[in-house]
Amino acid sequence: TWDEPIELSTSAVYGELLAVGRSAAVAGYIEDGRIVVRRTTDSGATWGPKITVPRSFLANDPRFASRGRYVDVLFAKSQRLRYSRSSNRGASFGAPIVLRRPSPDLYDVNSKGVARGPNGMVAVVWTEGDRVTGGSLTDARVRFRISNDGGATFGTTKTLATGAVGRVTVGMGNGVVYVAYVRDGARIELRRSLDSGASWEGPLTVATFAPDVIPGGASSFHANSMVRITAKGQQAYVSYDAQ
Repeated sequence: TWDEPIELSTSAVYGELLAVGRSAAVAGYIEDGRIVVRRTTDSGATWGPKITVPRSFLANDPRFASRGRYVDVLFAKSQRLRYSRSSNRGASFGAPIVLRRPSPDLYDVNSKGVARGPNGMVAVVWTEGDRVTGGSLTDARVRFRISNDGGATFGTTKTLATGAVGRVTVGMGNGVVYVAYVRDGARIELRRSLDSGASWEGPLTVATFAPDVIPGGASSFHANSMVRITAKGQQAYVSYDAQ
C-alpha cells in the first residue's frame, strides 16, 4: 500500500528523489527557473523548506546523485556545465564550479549525468556537438571528467565516444564506472572503466531499436527517451524507455 501523495511544489518542471540516510531523502527540481531541494528526515512524513542551489537561475535539465551525506547536482547554464555539492544531506550547497566552458567551436551541452561512488569518486558525463560541422548528431561526442576527492576538484576532460551519440548517463559501483549512451538513435552502448577512467572496456550493445520509428527516418528513442544506470557493488542495471 502507499500513502496519499504529498505536494512539494505546484510548478516543478523536473524532479528526482534521492536517499541520503535511513529515513532521510532529498527531492530536487526546478521551480521558477532555479534548482531547489527539499529534505525529509522522517521517511517523507514531513518536508523542510526549499533550499536553492547557488547560481542556478535559468539552469536547465539538472542531474542529481547522492551517497551517504553527499548530494551532487550537475546542470548547464549559459553553455557552461556546472557542478555543486552538499556535504550535509542537502541542508546547503556550495558555489558551483565550472566543468565545461563555452567554445566557438562547440554547441551547448545536449545531455548529462553525474554519479557518486565510494572513496570520494565522482564522475560526470555529457554530450556535445561541433559547430564547425553544423552540430549535427553525427558530429557529437561523449565527454567525461572524474574527481577523486569527493567533487572538490576534477581531472581533465576526456572523450569516451564520438559520432552519432545522443543521450548519456553514468553509474558507479565499487571500483567501476559505467557509462551508457544512445548510438545512431537506434541502440544503447555501454562502456566501463575499472581504473577511475584511465581506460575503458567496450562498447557493449545492451539494447537495439528500429531507426525509423517516426517519420523522416529519426528514432523516437533518441528524441524522447531517457537512459539511466543504477550500480551497486559489481552489479549494474540499465533502464530506458522507447516510445
